[in-house]
Amino acid sequence: MAQWCRDQHLLLIRLFGPRRFLCPSDSLYRKLLPRLDAQQIECTLADWIRRTLQAQADDPIALDGKTVRGASTADGSAPHLLSFRTHQSQETLLQVRVSEKTNEIPIAQALLPCLPVAGRVLTADALHTQKDFMLCVDALGGKTVLTVKNNQPTLFADLATYFADPHACCQQDETWDRQRGRVEHRVIRVSTEMNDYLAPAWPLIEQVAAVRRTVTVGKTEQVSDDVVYLITPLTPQEASPAR
Repeated sequence: MAQWCRDQHLLLIRLFGPRRFLCPSDSLYRKLLPRLDAQQIECTLADWIRRTLQAQADDPIALDGKTVRGASTADGSAPHLLSFRTHQSQETLLQVRVSEKTNEIPIAQALLPCLPVAGRVLTADALHTQKDFMLCVDALGGKTVLTVKNNQPTLFADLATYFADPHACCQQDETWDRQRGRVEHRVIRVSTEMNDYLAPAWPLIEQVAAVRRTVTVGKTEQVSDDVVYLITPLTPQEASPAR
C-alpha cells in the first residue's frame, strides 16, 4: 500500500488537490486495523472483485478451506477460512471465516448464490462431495468436478472396485509435468458405465474418473504413486478426458 501511494503521488494530487500525502506507517496500521470490521471489508472487497473480474466467463472456480497457520491466540484457535478462487486468473472472489460451531459444507452452499456460478465448473475437495452441493450448483447453472474419498465410503468403494477391473470400459488421457527436478505423470481414465448404477444416490452424475499420479524426484529417485477418484455431471461432450 505504501509503495502504491508513492507510485501514484501525481494521481492523488489530481484527485484530492494539493495536500500532504504520507505513506502508511506501521503505527497507523496498529491503530487503524483493530477499528475495522473484518466482515464488512471482506464483503466490500468481494463486491469490488466481482465488478472488476478479469476471469473469462468459463474460468472454473475452486473452493477450498484452510486453517491459518500461526494465527492462534491464547484466547482461541487459528481461524479457518473458506475461499472461492478462479483457476486461471487466480482471483479470490470471496473468502469467509468458518465458525468453530459449524463446518465448510453449509457455509459453501449458502454462499453459492453470491458467486458467478452460471456457465462455470466448480471444483472442490472431498468434503464437499455432497448431493446437495451438486444440486445447488446445478440449480445456479453451473457444473461440478468433485473428489471422492472415504467420507463417502460406499461411493469410494464402488469407484475403486470398478477402476480396479482391467476390463473396465474407459477413455483416457495423460500429462507429463517436469519442473524443479520433479517429474509428475498423470493418467486419467473416464467412464460413463457407472451412471445408471449410481443414479439413485447421485442423480446428476454423467461421468466418473480415476486419476493416477506418479511423482518421481530426480535427486533421490523416490517415487510416489496415488489414485484419486472424481465424479461430475459434465457429459463426455462437455468434458473429454483431456479437458
